[in-house]
Amino acid sequence: MDAGIATLEHPSWCSPKHCTAERGKVHRSRPARVRSACTDLMVITQLFQDRDSDTPLIDVTIRFPDYGPDHPREDYSFCFDDELAQAAGRMLVTTGRQATR
Repeated sequence: MDAGIATLEHPSWCSPKHCTAERGKVHRSRPARVRSACTDLMVITQLFQDRDSDTPLIDVTIRFPDYGPDHPREDYSFCFDDELAQAAGRMLVTTGRQATR
C-alpha cells in the first residue's frame, strides 16, 4: 500500500521561514519593512496565499510605535488584492513626489 504522502507545492515567492502552509494555514513571503525616521511609524508588507486559493493577497500592516503607557504599540493590518495594491502604490508615489517639491 502506498502511504499517499502528498508534497505541498509552494509559490516561488514563499519563504520557508515564514510559511505556515504545512500546518494547514497559508503561504507567506518574507516581510518587507520601512520605518519613518521622524515618527518611528513602520509599514510592513507581505504576500500571503491560502493553500486552497490560486490568488495571492498583500497584507499591509501599519505599526504605530510604543509612545509609552498611554499610547502602546498598535498594529493595523489591511488586505489588498494585486490591483488595489498597485493603485495605492501609485497614489503614494505621486503624493510623496508632490510632498518633496
